[in-house]
Amino acid sequence: MNESVFKKIRNEQFKGKVVTAEEAASWIKDEMKLGMSGFTRAGDAKVIPMALVEKAKTEKFKVDVYNWCFIRTGSRSTYGGSRYHK
Repeated sequence: MNESVFKKIRNEQFKGKVVTAEEAASWIKDEMKLGMSGFTRAGDAKVIPMALVEKAKTEKFKVDVYNWCFIRTGSRSTYGGSRYHK
């Protein structure tokens, strides 16, 4: 895990709660519903979905993924939601 993650966390108690993407993906079971946010730069790979891709190479499971985004362009705001099912 990238050590720079821990530099961003000010509360020492929270540092002990950070796990790798692979461990987080191991908690996700078949038929779960997942909510994911898009709060990174456009085009950046999110680590949890990528870990789920790796998990799917060795384990068969199906999840519902719900994604919500907020896009601000000038003085207008747009909300968008999507639902993916694999």
